[in-house]
Amino acid sequence: MRAEEVLRQRSAVIENSIDGMAVLDENGVYVYLNESHARLYGYDGPEELLGKDWGVLYDEEQLAWFYGNTMTTLRRDGHWRGEAVGRRRDGSTFPQELSISVIKGGGFVCVVRDVTERKRAEEARRESEERFRRLVEQAADAIFVHDLRGEFVDANQKACELLGYTKEELLALSVMDIEENFDPAGLVDLWERVSSERSVMIEGINVHKDGRRFPVEIHLGWFEAEGERLVLATVRDVTERKQAEEILRQSEERYRAVFERTTDGIFLADFDTMRVLESNAALQDILGYTPEELRGMSLYDVIAEDQESIDRNARNIRNGKNLLIGERRYRRKDGSLVLVETSAASIPYAGREVSCCIARDITERKEAEEALRESEERHRNQARELSLLHQVRTALAGELDPGAVFRTVVEAVAETYGYPRASAYLLEDDAEVGKQLVLQHQVGYRTVPERVPVSKGVMGRVARTGRPVLLEEVSEDPDYRGAVEGATSQVCAPLSDGERLLGTLAVESTGGCRLTEDDLRVVGALAEHAGMALGSASLHTRVREAEERFRAFFEHSAIGISIATPDRRLLETNPAYQRMTGYTAEELFGKPIAELSHPDDVPEDGKLNEQLRSGRLDRYRREKRYVRKDGKTVWVRPTVSAVRNENGEPSFLVGMVEDVTERKALEDSLAYRATHDSLTGLPNRSLLMERLGQALSRARRKGWRVALLFLDLDNFKVVNDSLGHEAGDRLLLAVAERLKGAVRPEDTVARLGGDEFVVLIEEAGLEEASRAAERISEGLAAPFALGATLPGAGVVAGDEAGGEIAREAFVSASVG
Repeated sequence: MRAEEVLRQRSAVIENSIDGMAVLDENGVYVYLNESHARLYGYDGPEELLGKDWGVLYDEEQLAWFYGNTMTTLRRDGHWRGEAVGRRRDGSTFPQELSISVIKGGGFVCVVRDVTERKRAEEARRESEERFRRLVEQAADAIFVHDLRGEFVDANQKACELLGYTKEELLALSVMDIEENFDPAGLVDLWERVSSERSVMIEGINVHKDGRRFPVEIHLGWFEAEGERLVLATVRDVTERKQAEEILRQSEERYRAVFERTTDGIFLADFDTMRVLESNAALQDILGYTPEELRGMSLYDVIAEDQESIDRNARNIRNGKNLLIGERRYRRKDGSLVLVETSAASIPYAGREVSCCIARDITERKEAEEALRESEERHRNQARELSLLHQVRTALAGELDPGAVFRTVVEAVAETYGYPRASAYLLEDDAEVGKQLVLQHQVGYRTVPERVPVSKGVMGRVARTGRPVLLEEVSEDPDYRGAVEGATSQVCAPLSDGERLLGTLAVESTGGCRLTEDDLRVVGALAEHAGMALGSASLHTRVREAEERFRAFFEHSAIGISIATPDRRLLETNPAYQRMTGYTAEELFGKPIAELSHPDDVPEDGKLNEQLRSGRLDRYRREKRYVRKDGKTVWVRPTVSAVRNENGEPSFLVGMVEDVTERKALEDSLAYRATHDSLTGLPNRSLLMERLGQALSRARRKGWRVALLFLDLDNFKVVNDSLGHEAGDRLLLAVAERLKGAVRPEDTVARLGGDEFVVLIEEAGLEEASRAAERISEGLAAPFALGATLPGAGVVAGDEAGGEIAREAFVSASVG
């Protein structure tokens, strides 16, 4: 009874099995089959196949294969298992897994399983792996796969090109062979970071096969394959980016050196708000404000002119007109006004055009001009109008195309990887509506939002968090629901340059096809490439803008600017400096500044420069002389600063050189007029008293005497009254010349005023003073030819009409 029960149980298992089971006789004719076997081949029940040859279930090609391979194995081993293609009753075929065993006494047992679904899954997996392999091989960056020990498992062609190895050579190496700063001790910590954060970015130095070192940026992630955790490393050569960053740093240093060290006030202002964005120390000194107080102030509060004039100038500057505004009044913090000479232009700044204004305080110059004018008015109203010093400045200008470079990957996503829908958005920060994602390009959509606030939707979530998102079923996510019709799955990844989020890249599937983790890796990698391209473009734009700002300041400044080596050899000079010295830029390049300087000024220059190089001085300012190429001497006031490297050593010297020749001439003229008689040029009373004091001091020290001779002209009033004041002036000039000729060069002849003169003689006793008085009397005794006539009443012979005859006016001098 027990055997019968076991037999019934086994029979029930066979009948209810999902696998097809059958028994065939030694000729291949069905003697038994279960329901599943019949249904697999499209028959209604087992009775339709009983007694039939099994060959009706396969086509001729499959049967021939069976007889050539399967039967041989069955006869040898008594069992065969493998895959075949069965044919259903309706002629369709299906893949199957087939197991055949020989029965003792004759016949066969056959078990059939339909593996259609398994084959589909295997094909889907193969296609996914193929897509990933194509991504890896076509990637612009080097991609390595290595185990947790750092030994390479796989690498793409770009990785081989990056390091100069063949793939076979590379797979025989490990991370420590190619990374210069490899730290085995920190390897475990790094893998733990990668495991917890899924993606980690580090920088390193890779070593090429030829020994060359170069900087790289490495993005690390992980995945599992056949039960083993592997690391996926994406490596990018960042040599060009590092060079661009260094160029930007140096350009910014030069721009900042000129901006901060120039003696002219400089500020940048927004065209729209008319508010100050940035100012230098010189402007802060002129106006008396701190940098924080100036930042954000309205131009209407700074410039003490009518608003219409300020607005008109701003429009002209914005329209590209380099504008020499001329003299303007600025308002200081204490309410007082300061007169400045200004020029302005439109320059690039932070991705937009702003107004750059240069203002020079001309208060001292105006005061000097006013002093000279008043001095000339005091001296017998013989002043001439002063010509205003006109210094033309070319405004800082330079146009820059601000269009960002965006290497779109949307077409590549659609064409290469077969996604039906793809879109790319860039992040914009609008002052009115806030941050938004703005559509740049899309493929496959009938309608798609042009702008998406970062506070909404799946893309907004990615923009806020900076993390990629995989929605296997978009209808289940409340952020996506209803956004775009017809979508099944979505992958959205952030676009980032490594430091800041720039936008998003998204793909969608339709028709029930679900996206997977493989798709997330594909889109993430593409987004990373696009983000780096955008970051690189932004970096180059900033480099170009900084260089243009520096070049605009440098080329168009009204004062001379020079950049020199620490040993004072010229590297760069601006046009104003070249005009000042009379040399071309090519002639000045490499020339020592000492060759331009007046020989008497060179020693002091050397002392100051040594203090600057040693760090005892940060900057110095002095007045000195340049000798121009044409031999003329010009007075200049250089302000020299050292721009130092990270070690505190001077990298180069920046000189801001102002031509003060005219100012020095004004000062010399004022000093001369204060101490000399305006008619004769002789020392006046003030200078005479100064020299007399010095002579008496020397006389006391050395024991000699000083003689002082006073003299005036007898009958001088007759000359003035009869011949006029012009003749009197000519007589005084002639007397002055005779007096200077009658004394020694070291003696002083001074005019006290009117017809009174004084002669100061040092080292003179009574006899020497007497002889000097006699020489003076003899010198003045000869007649003076003044070219004047006296009116007369007589008649000259031969002349029929009344007229004038020449007369003599007798003038003598009293000396005491």
